[in-house]
Amino acid sequence: MLGQTPLVLGTTMFNAVLAAAVLAASAGEAQAWFWLGMMLAVSLARGLGWWALRRSTDERHQWLLAIGGSACGGVLWGALCLLTYPSAETYQLFVAFVVGGMCAGSVAAYGAHFPAAAAFVLPASLPLAVRFLLESQKLGTVSAIMVVLFAGGMLRIGWISHRSFGALFRLQAELARRTASLDAAEAQLRAEIAEHQATEAALRHVQKMEAIGQLTSGIAHDFNNMLAAISGNLQLIRDLASADGPIRRHAEAGERAVDRGAKLVASLLGFARPADAATETVQINALLKDFLPLLRRAAAPCRLETRLAANLPGCAVEAAQFQSAVLNLVINARDASPGGGMVTLATTLAETEAEGRPGGFVAVSVADTGSGMTEEVRARAVEPFFTTKPPGKGSGLGLAQVFSFARSAGGHATLQSTPGMGTVVTLFLPEAGFLPDAPR
Repeated sequence: MLGQTPLVLGTTMFNAVLAAAVLAASAGEAQAWFWLGMMLAVSLARGLGWWALRRSTDERHQWLLAIGGSACGGVLWGALCLLTYPSAETYQLFVAFVVGGMCAGSVAAYGAHFPAAAAFVLPASLPLAVRFLLESQKLGTVSAIMVVLFAGGMLRIGWISHRSFGALFRLQAELARRTASLDAAEAQLRAEIAEHQATEAALRHVQKMEAIGQLTSGIAHDFNNMLAAISGNLQLIRDLASADGPIRRHAEAGERAVDRGAKLVASLLGFARPADAATETVQINALLKDFLPLLRRAAAPCRLETRLAANLPGCAVEAAQFQSAVLNLVINARDASPGGGMVTLATTLAETEAEGRPGGFVAVSVADTGSGMTEEVRARAVEPFFTTKPPGKGSGLGLAQVFSFARSAGGHATLQSTPGMGTVVTLFLPEAGFLPDAPR
C-alpha cells in the first residue's frame, strides 16, 4: 500500500495549489497561504513516514501511517469546503469538483484498506454537505443529499475493493505458506534421499569389500599351496642341476617369480584379513629416517624431499606395516610422475577425528607433482584391484592396503588430487605418548 504514497502526495499538492488559488480569490490570501502551508506540512510528514517505512515489513505501522495521513488530509480538504463558502458559485463548484475527485482518488489508492479510504472520504465530504444544508435552500438540500450519496457510494466501492483485496491477500498468504511448506518438505525429502543413497552406497561398498575379502582369502590360501608345491620342486631341480648350467638359472628365476607371487599373496591376505601384528609405540620420524635410503631409491627418477616436524609424539603401530604403507605411497607418487618431479614426505601434528572420535594425530603425507587424478578415478582409487596402470604394472592393492593399515592403527587416511597438479595422501595416526626425536 505504501507504494502509492508518492503518487498520492504529488496529486494532493498539485490540487492543493489550484485550490489555494481559488481560496485566495474567494476568502483572502492569508487564509489561502495558511491552508496551503498546513497541507504542505501534512504532505511532508506523510512523505517522511513513507521514506522511513518503505522497506519495513511491519504492516501495523504502515496501516497507522495510511489512516493518520488520510485523516489529516481529509480534514484539511473539508476545511477548504467551509472556507470557500459563501463565495461565488463558480468557486464552490470548483471546490466541490476537486474534493469529489480527491475522494475518488483516495478510494482508488487505498482500496486494499477500507479504514484509510474512509478516513479521507468522511472528513473531506461531510463538511461540504453540512455547508450545503446551512444555505437553507432547496438546491442546497439537494446538493447535500447528492454529496452524502456520493460519499456513501465511494465508501461502498472502497468496502468492496477492501474485501476483494483482502480475499486476494489471504489467498496469496495461504499460497506463500503452502509453497514454503512444500519447499521445506521437498528439501527434507531431497536430504533424506541423499542420505539414503549415501547409506545404500556405503552398504554396497561394505558388502562388496566383505565379498572380495572372503574370495581373496580363499584364493590366496589355495594359491599359496600351489606356490609351495612349485617352490619345492624348483628347489629340487636347482639342487640337482649343475652349478653353472641353464637349468639351474631357470630354476632360480622360477624361484624368484614364486617369491614375488608369495609376496602378492601376502598382500592379498593382509587386505582380506589383516593380521594381528604386534604393535609398539614408535617415533615416526625415526622409522622414516631409517627407511629413507630405500625410499629415495624407490622414488627415482623423482627427487624425494623430507619435511619432518620435530618433537612429535609416539604412535602405536606395527613398524613393518607402516614402512610398507609409506613405500607404497612413494612408489605410487613416482609412477604418477614418469618424467620425474618432486615427491615430498612430510610429518606434522594434527587435530582431527577418526570415526567420530576427535584427538591428536601424527599426520604423515606423501605429495607428488605428477598428473593427478580425475574425480572419477579419485572416487575409486582406494577400491581393491582398481588401477589405471598398464597390465603387469600394478595390482590395484597399494592404496587399499594403505587405507586399511590406517584404519587398523586407529586412525584414517585422506586422498586429495587435482588433474595436472598432483596428489597428496595423508595418514593420520593417533598419538600414543611422547618420545624424543632420534638424534640426527
